[in-house]
Amino acid sequence: SAVDVDVEYSLPRQRAGMPQDFHAQLHEKLVFDTTPGSHRTAHTEGKMFGLTFWENWYVIGANDRGEDAFRIVYYTGKTLQNKYEGAFVYARKPDLPASAMPHIYSIARQAGLEPTSFCAIDNRCYAAPAATAGETPQPPPFTNVAAADTIELDEAPLSAPATPPPRMGVLRDAQEFLEDPRPFGRAIFEKQKKMSEIREFDADGRSLPSENFRSSGSR
Repeated sequence: SAVDVDVEYSLPRQRAGMPQDFHAQLHEKLVFDTTPGSHRTAHTEGKMFGLTFWENWYVIGANDRGEDAFRIVYYTGKTLQNKYEGAFVYARKPDLPASAMPHIYSIARQAGLEPTSFCAIDNRCYAAPAATAGETPQPPPFTNVAAADTIELDEAPLSAPATPPPRMGVLRDAQEFLEDPRPFGRAIFEKQKKMSEIREFDADGRSLPSENFRSSGSR
């Protein structure tokens, strides 16, 4: 079986000294491996930033009965430029349940991964806003892939940024060609926060008896 996946995303982008969001759409075809004895769960092919990528996905762990649903996926991939690998945790809610974190940490370490070096994903933009008096709570605005059985989405595409005049566009492209991209790359990576920096959990994923992380908003 196979699934066509479309993902719309945006990234902060520095264009000739003026911050701007970079909007793009990723399309990939995820094919599940059904051959008996196959260790690979699925493989996918898509294109991002103009490069075709090929990935192998392996589901290395899942929730126990009684725990909120999650899946841990390890992947390896390559493009014509390089090879890469990584892992992530899928869940049905924006926040991973704290009670499942020790299990998630254990599964990761059994697979040779260090969970404290994982990046914490800030999903607050997907949290349902608090309903005021008399209003019905609304579900979070997940994409149709993440929660197709929850809500129906408006299919309107992301609005594109205004196109500069041709002469300004050429000047901007020339400036960007001569600019050093490393400071902008470092600025993006500095926004990452490792799980070891999240004060909500200890090194084994157990909840810490502290309320400080809630007031800091660092989830």
